[in-house]
Parts: sequence; structure tokens; C-alpha cells
Amino acid sequence: MRLLLPVAIVATGVFVAAQQLPSEPPRGFGASVTGAYEGWYDNPDGSHNFLVGYLNRNRAQELDIPIGPDNRIEPGGPDLGQPTHFLPGRRHGMFTITVPKEFAADQRLTWTIVANGQMTAIPLRLNPDYVVSPFADVAVKNTPPVLRFEQSGPRIQGPIAMLSKAVTRTASTSTPLALNIFADDDAKYASGTMAVPVKAPPPVTLLWSKYRGPGTITFDKAEPPLETIAGGAVGVPYSGKATTTAKFSEPGDYVLHVTVMDYSGEGGGGEVCCWTTAMVKVSVAGGAAAQQRPPIVQPGAPGEAPKIITADKATDLSKVRHTDADVKFMQGMIGHHAQALEMTALRPARSTSEQMRLLMLRIELSQADEIKLMESWLEARGADVPDPHAHHGDHAALMPGMLTPEEMDRLRAAKGIEFDRLFLELMIKHHEGALVMVEQLFATPGAGQESDMFAFASDVVDDQRAEIERMAVLLKELQK
Repeated sequence: MRLLLPVAIVATGVFVAAQQLPSEPPRGFGASVTGAYEGWYDNPDGSHNFLVGYLNRNRAQELDIPIGPDNRIEPGGPDLGQPTHFLPGRRHGMFTITVPKEFAADQRLTWTIVANGQMTAIPLRLNPDYVVSPFADVAVKNTPPVLRFEQSGPRIQGPIAMLSKAVTRTASTSTPLALNIFADDDAKYASGTMAVPVKAPPPVTLLWSKYRGPGTITFDKAEPPLETIAGGAVGVPYSGKATTTAKFSEPGDYVLHVTVMDYSGEGGGGEVCCWTTAMVKVSVAGGAAAQQRPPIVQPGAPGEAPKIITADKATDLSKVRHTDADVKFMQGMIGHHAQALEMTALRPARSTSEQMRLLMLRIELSQADEIKLMESWLEARGADVPDPHAHHGDHAALMPGMLTPEEMDRLRAAKGIEFDRLFLELMIKHHEGALVMVEQLFATPGAGQESDMFAFASDVVDDQRAEIERMAVLLKELQK
């Protein structure tokens, strides 16, 4: 069973010993919120995932704490995908953070939360005592439920929720958003005595909640019951469907969170298995504007103006599917990102700059997450998923921004400030190449129009431009 890691609380200048925190009594209002480190596990590519939840000690107070000084994960943050809305009570394994395989045992991330004037901070480390197996229970080989947002949509299994993997939806304040969940489970039952109760609970239960957003979200049913499609008894594979709606109080960008649990219940009964998590990003328009039926605007590709389209055209756009150009873009960008990770991996033996370390950690986290997203996108569409190291082939030279073998050799040979300067120059070039790849994608007729593809390519543009600006500032300081 996993417990909260020791934390420190600071309130009105008084230090409270970490050992006292787990027994701190909950209150209706005015208490602290503490991050909860469930543990960590390895990914097939050698990277690692931190599994993180929280404890809101306020029984009757939901809190919104924006990303910033009062809600930050560092280094590499402050935003590493943590929630900004905190429900009362203990919430297990709400999100994951991926760190590269080079992340050392003595390194750490720290999640700091300031709530009701009280600060808490927890370390996230690769402590061997906190290795978990969230995808299979040891006792009966129980596995987490599989969820889909559409009956034939991509499978999601395990507590793997992160913002980069969120599906996207649009809504308005005037009309509730319909939310469907299709769930499958092996219906295996495990308990301390292994005795099956006379009246077993439902094989699968779920909980919707607000994760981020500017306003209030009202769910028709935050815990909607599942309609049984197949099974229903212990040991009989189960399938079911749950439906609810979400109403938004004001326009803006929101993130919804769903936890799907099997017989093991909330938090897996302390065994860190078996539940599944996912996120939904929702862009909400104002209700009054929606009721007035304004012109329908099709977003333009990055750098291009949006277009006004007819309702008939909008209906056609809803049926847009991916193209061969989309597949080639994703396959090429995997190799492009992989070379960026090779570049950051050179730092430990060549640079002692703390600014450079933080910059490269940010790049490692974002590029590794996006590689996984691209691999999932390709798998879901039945396309070939390339080996990330395939960029060493001849095709790599054709991708904009890719470093030549000679440039990589120069980078390997550099040390100290010379390494920092050369890294920044080459990584700026590398990022600018990624922007060119996106431009080429949107310049191809029909490409980049599928909703997930459009969102990903647009995010690449935003992220790469932001990092280019950061690197340009650092490079200018080195050249003084």
C-alpha cells in the first residue's frame, strides 16, 4: 500500500514536522492540499512515468489554484500537466509525468501547492521502494478497465492520463456537452480474503470531474451508472456504456478528467492497480454568440488567416479523415524529435550550466511525450510506427532542420560554454526545421485537417516557437 510521501507545510511562519501530515485531521474549509506520489514505473522505451494524485483535506471546499507560484512543478515547469482544480478528499493517480531514461536516482521533481495560505511540497524521485505495477495485479492478474470515447475508438488502459494525450471536443455555454464512455473489463475480483461477496459491486464504475478551466462545470451525473452490454458477474468479461452531460458556466478552455475503476475500487484498494484515467480538452464558446448563429470560422493553419465557411461545409469537415501526408508527417516528426533527444543526452558530460540543464529537461519532457502521442496516433490508424532511430538513414537529410553527422560530431566534441553556444545554435535550427515541416504539411491539399492532427501540428508550432525564443535569449547572453 502506498502512502503520501513526507512533505513540509509552512503556514504563518511555523514549520510542521512531515511525520504529522498523514494524520492531520480534515476540516470543512481552510486546510491544505498535498500532492500524493503513488509511485513510478518504466516505459518500453526506457523512460519512466511518475504517477501522481493529491489529498485535499477540505471536506467541503473545492479549490482552483492556477499554474504559477502557488501550483508549480519544478524543474522543467511550472506546468507539467498537474490539475488546477482540486476536489475534496484523496484522489489517486490523476496524472502522469514522463521523465527520460537518463533521469538519475538522485534527481527529483518537486510539486509545490499553496492552498489557504499553507504550502506543501512533495518530491518525485525514482526511489526503488516506490516502483508500482499499475497495469496488472499480482494476485489474480487483474488488469485495468479499457475505455473508449467512441465504440470503435482508440483503447485507453491504465492510469496514463496526461494533457498531451487528451482528446478534444467543442461546446457552448448554451448547450450541455454529451459525454459517452464505453468500458470493457476482465471482471476479476481480488480482496484480502479473496472471498467474493454475496452482493458484488458493479464490475465498472467511473467518476467525471473538472481538472482545469475558468468556470464551473456541472455534470448531469458525475458518476453515471453503466448500461451493461455483456457480462455483469464476477469473472465474466464485462462491457458497458455510460452517458452523461457537462454544462459550462462560462466560455474558455477546459479539461475534464475521468477515472474508470473495476472491482478493486478507488486507488486499487491500496495496491496501485487497477484503474484507468483519461482527459478531455473542451473549447467552450459563449452561449449568446452560439444562439445568434454567427458565421462559422474554420481555423487557418499556423500563420494563416481563418476562413468563413457555410454550415454545409462545416458538416463536411466533421467527416474529414487523415491523409497519407498526415501519416508521413507523423512518421518523420518522430525521427525529428528523436534527434533532439540525442542532442540533449550529450549535456551531462559537457555542460555545467543550470540554465542549460533546465532548458534541456524541458525539451526532453515535451519531445518524449510528443513521440508517444505520435506513436499512438499512428497505431490507432493502422499505420507503421517507425523506429525513432530511423532518422539516421538517408531520408533524414531531407527533413528540414535535421543535423548532419558532421554537426553532431562537432556538438559531441564541444565542452563548457562552447557546447552551450553550439547546442543553442543547432537546436534553434532544429526547431525552425520542425516549423517548416508543419508549413509543408498545411500546404499539402487535404492534409492537416483531421481534428487530432490539426491540434497536434498547431501545438508543435506554439511549443517550438516558445522554445526558440527562450534559446535565443540564452544565446544572446552567451555572446556578450
